[in-house]
Amino acid sequence: MSLTTRCRNIQLLEPDPSPPYDVTDLDESSEAVAEDGTLTLTEGITEYNVLFNTEKLSDEWNFTEDDITNEVDGDPLVIEYNFSNRTSTGFTLNLDSMPDSANYVFRWAVTVTEV
Repeated sequence: MSLTTRCRNIQLLEPDPSPPYDVTDLDESSEAVAEDGTLTLTEGITEYNVLFNTEKLSDEWNFTEDDITNEVDGDPLVIEYNFSNRTSTGFTLNLDSMPDSANYVFRWAVTVTEV
């Protein structure tokens, strides 16, 4: 009795880690790409964690709108602000001073810039 060994070559294909789309091809009507919202600021609070309704495709996004307005009070404060903890699920809004009434509204919009 004789033993015969057979060998075959196979090719292993690694998955392509890059997404199948370019950021310029993204549909901005998708909330995974673009989203906007408003936040009523509370008197005496200077830090707000803002969560997106839909997780973004990446944490590489930019604000296309960000503004604090007060259209009710006669002489509203000018409140400076900055952002921290920017992730694909939201961001933190940090105010440099406290609102003196509940009439301040933060309006924002974001769009993913890289995937």
